[in-house]
Amino acid sequence: GNFSSVSGFPRNNLARLDGTGSVDASFNPAPNGRVDTLLIQPNNDILIGGEFTTIAGASRVRVARLNATGSLDTTFNASLVAGNVARVQSLALQGDNRVLLGGSNGLITRRLASGVGDPTFAVTANGTVTGIALGLDGKALLTGTFSLLQGQARNGIARIVAQDRDADVAFAYVKSLSRILWGVRDSAANVIAAPVLSVSLDGGNSFVDFGPMTPFTSSLWRMTFDISMTGPLLFKIQAAVAGGSAGASVSMIQTRHALQLDEALFADGFD
Repeated sequence: GNFSSVSGFPRNNLARLDGTGSVDASFNPAPNGRVDTLLIQPNNDILIGGEFTTIAGASRVRVARLNATGSLDTTFNASLVAGNVARVQSLALQGDNRVLLGGSNGLITRRLASGVGDPTFAVTANGTVTGIALGLDGKALLTGTFSLLQGQARNGIARIVAQDRDADVAFAYVKSLSRILWGVRDSAANVIAAPVLSVSLDGGNSFVDFGPMTPFTSSLWRMTFDISMTGPLLFKIQAAVAGGSAGASVSMIQTRHALQLDEALFADGFD
């Protein structure tokens, strides 16, 4: 927000409270301008966006990433220009750790994990992007004050493609087709035997072997799978791949995917 104290503690625009509502005295990054949005990553790092130009004693224009302690993550720097971007107002984190930023002056950009611009992503808007929501289908829903997106008329809401192009593993369950789909990057060349699917009903303590999957495309395998869920499922897929550590000619990989709900579609990592 835009404040200078919280419960009597000096805190500029950003504060953290503990479970009792008390100010966390150890956390004080002190950005020099208002904070409009924040996102806590799975590793507890914190992405923040707003109007600031310095935070934790260092120069960071409109967006920064903090460690869980509140210290600056020096490995991330989006290098935005204050004269071009007045405010970052929306953030979204993809599964491949790339970050979508939205804000004033038509800002909608995607950044690599280091903060460097992603050259594969180019979207233009004629107004502020105030919200970004990522879907499981590799698309992002944008909201804001724009009326044009990519030159097309869209009044305040639009959807764009924003796939995780760096995902190494892809997995999907399509209930309507009773199908499991699975693949890995460059799988046509790397996977040298049919992947084997196993399923656990007890959180991974034991697995039921469903056997080998069959090729679907040059880089995907599939298996018919139709089960009425009464609880979470854990899928385990094992495959032999070419290469391995220390120059080995063959290595085994194993991926696990948890399905919590009996959804019509669940997908992860597709490009």
